[in-house]
Amino acid sequence: MDEFLRTENTAIFKEWVLMQKEPGLTIALNSDDDHIVCLDGEKCHGEIRFNPLDIIEMEIINHRGDSVFYLHFQMGNYNHALDLYRQMADEMIELNHRTHLKILLSCTGGLTTSLFATQLNDGAKVMGFDYEFDAISYTKLYEEGKQYDVLLLAPQIAYKKAEVSKVFPRQIVATIPGVIFATYNVASTFELIKQLVASHHKTHLRAQSTIGLKKDVNNPGLLLSVAVVRHYDETCIHYRLYDHDEIISNHRVVKPRFESEDLQDGIDAMLAKYPQTAIVGISVPRSIYDDIVMLPLDMATDQEFLEYLKDRYPDKSFYWFNDADSLAVGYYVSQNDYDNLSFMFLPRLTDTGGIGSVFNGQLIVGKETLAGEPGYYLIPFLGDEVGELSKTVEGTARLIAISLVPVIALLAPDAIVINCVMLPDTKLLKDILMHYFPERFLPDLIKVNALSDYMLIGTMVSCAKSHYEHD
Repeated sequence: MDEFLRTENTAIFKEWVLMQKEPGLTIALNSDDDHIVCLDGEKCHGEIRFNPLDIIEMEIINHRGDSVFYLHFQMGNYNHALDLYRQMADEMIELNHRTHLKILLSCTGGLTTSLFATQLNDGAKVMGFDYEFDAISYTKLYEEGKQYDVLLLAPQIAYKKAEVSKVFPRQIVATIPGVIFATYNVASTFELIKQLVASHHKTHLRAQSTIGLKKDVNNPGLLLSVAVVRHYDETCIHYRLYDHDEIISNHRVVKPRFESEDLQDGIDAMLAKYPQTAIVGISVPRSIYDDIVMLPLDMATDQEFLEYLKDRYPDKSFYWFNDADSLAVGYYVSQNDYDNLSFMFLPRLTDTGGIGSVFNGQLIVGKETLAGEPGYYLIPFLGDEVGELSKTVEGTARLIAISLVPVIALLAPDAIVINCVMLPDTKLLKDILMHYFPERFLPDLIKVNALSDYMLIGTMVSCAKSHYEHD
């Protein structure tokens, strides 16, 4: 698009947004910065920020202070900008209609907590609290818990609190004192919730990345690393610009629903801001249908998307990588303890994950980059049981163990790194693997929480290597 027309469209879009009337939302310019349009709702706050080069950011912050919707794009197609605004506004309207605090009670069978939840809902209405209570059996907790703000465990499963807290690090997790639960004391439960929420807001801080490179990386210059990270209920796209091994810029896009345009928008915005960038590497989760590697967004093939980017930016080089491979490479160059390692990533409530392996500095990709796809043997081996296993901590540990048995038997890595929020620690996993191997044959099992950093680092390293090989 012509620069003049792009700037004009941006100005028109800004004025159009200010004229919108959305139910439950107040739309106005920020009083301190007229480059920001604020959308305020009772339970969320949104901003549309208009930056130089006609780059537009949209973000929604929920009542817990979490960024639940973020994207940035350079004004191009005007109708596309209108569609993105509509997605943002609809998400805010939905957030406004949700109960301010959703609380889930859980016990072994769910019956006693169901009775208590009914009394708590009645009490909340009488006392004017914007609370919504539900109850569920412990076996369903890991499947449903992420939709709630507070998870309260009955006394009979209090011993599971540490495990549940690890699986749900962003939720408030607590046990109901026996005297409160035994007497169904509604008032004391409300007081407990108030104390938990107040304490959580004081201590809940976003973790900062501390991951650095431990091995030399020959990055030729300005390089854009892009990582598409799949979660159970959303997909995040992370963008990081490197100048050699120095981080210049970090951005993240998070949306409940994704299309390939979202990936394209972020790349366009970063390249508009940093036009000297010559190399772009993209890591994505992939599924294989009829021998074609597919994107997880709107089912475009990776080759189609790469050709589109090359046509759009003929002066730049683009490279495509598997997410698990990039994770393995990223972890490998961030440590000096292991020469041979594998990295398994299994998203929450997902049937099969991916496994990347690096041996003596070389990534194992195999024919047609098929290495590390456990779904090909898990599904025939376990059948319908695969989906059920992923819904519990114990089942997930078994699923991971069965995925790793061929890796250990055929490759025997020194260490296996695992990222899976449904695996609180590696103790249960080790116990299951010892049914297959003597302990002396087991690799070190390492649980990590960082994901995007390792993937971005691995994408950068693989991208630089591919660029030199193609040159």
